[in-house]
Amino acid sequence: MSEQAKISYKFIKCVYETKDMFYLYVTKNQAFLLRKSDITEGSVSDLQNILKENMPVNKYFSKGV
Repeated sequence: MSEQAKISYKFIKCVYETKDMFYLYVTKNQAFLLRKSDITEGSVSDLQNILKENMPVNKYFSKGV
């Protein structure tokens, strides 16, 4: 099953990246979860670069990457 969601960068409050996942927080308690293995268009590094370019440094966190 494939699901898609489009959200504007301005609605992403912060990003947490782990070895296997991206957590895109839109509120303090609500996030879109994206498994890196589910990325089929582009690459994980493409998404990392896009997010890092569009998020303030203090709003992008990575652990175990």
